[in-house]
Amino acid sequence: MLRIMSYIIAGLFGLAVVLLLMKHLIGIAGLLLAVWGGRRMLANRKRQVSVKKPAIVTAAGALLTIVWFAVVPGGGDQALSGLPAAEGRLAGKVVKVVDGDTIDVAIAGKTERVRLLLIDTPETVDPNRPVQPFGPEASAFTKQLLNGKDVTLEKDVSEQDKYGRRLYYVYVGDRMVNEALLEQGLARVAVYPPDVKYVDRFREIQKKAQSAGAGIWSIENYAREDGYHVEAAPSANAPSAKPEATPQPSASAASTAPAKTAAPSASPSAPPAQTAAPKGTAAPKETAAPKETAAPKPSATPKPAAPKESAAPKQSNVYYKNCTEAKAAGAAPIRRGEPGYGTHLDRDKDGIACE
Repeated sequence: MLRIMSYIIAGLFGLAVVLLLMKHLIGIAGLLLAVWGGRRMLANRKRQVSVKKPAIVTAAGALLTIVWFAVVPGGGDQALSGLPAAEGRLAGKVVKVVDGDTIDVAIAGKTERVRLLLIDTPETVDPNRPVQPFGPEASAFTKQLLNGKDVTLEKDVSEQDKYGRRLYYVYVGDRMVNEALLEQGLARVAVYPPDVKYVDRFREIQKKAQSAGAGIWSIENYAREDGYHVEAAPSANAPSAKPEATPQPSASAASTAPAKTAAPSASPSAPPAQTAAPKGTAAPKETAAPKETAAPKPSATPKPAAPKESAAPKQSNVYYKNCTEAKAAGAAPIRRGEPGYGTHLDRDKDGIACE
């Protein structure tokens, strides 16, 4: 049993050594060359033989070892991944653009939700908030840059935010998308320590967008340090209802109504023609009802009783096809016996038409 355990331990140790050798193969090869060259130099010195080759091999091996382990960041990790591991970069492909600052990226065969570091774009998909100004523009810009594209993801300090989203600076080619959104005025700088690697650079870009009045900076006091203030954005207020509420038509109708109230005193005396003459003083008010002859007041001559009687027959011939026509003429409401009254206008048969 002890022998089996010793074999297992030896096997695991050997596997660890092999993995270490594979990871740092170039550095270890340089180290072995330096050791071999040094031993040959010592052997040649003992034999008092002057050979330059061991010295050259020793120098080359030592140089290769120093460069691999001390100068190149990440050593074997860089050779295996093709990306500078010390800068925390990964390769991925954008699967979906959620909004201006959030995307879904396929990383090593797994889809991760990624939040762009150090920026904040207006909301478009938050169920608890309305769509904010320039949010759709930011989403469209990010889609245009990233949809279906291969990207490079650069980490800062934190791995994830409180919502479980991975935090990265996102590059498409040599262009950082975080910076591009700031340049267009479609995002503001949003600082969440300890991820502040590019905060000074981002603020300089933001200042240029502010001075140019680009995007979100075209609305005064909309984008601030604590977020976006929709109340500062100009709202599409409806025009004032005051002009619509001017009751001039109803007032004119009211002004004609008193004139018509005086008319019933003339209508009962319609059968005796002589009694219509004394009431002729109220007759001008009836002639004032139709707006076409709006000048009864100036003719204040007391004697022209005969013309008034001639006007009365004309009024008895007044006919309105419907209440719309009567109202347009300013005659509504029309009482039974008044000029223009007709049973076809008095539907409820109460003696008052077009009330």
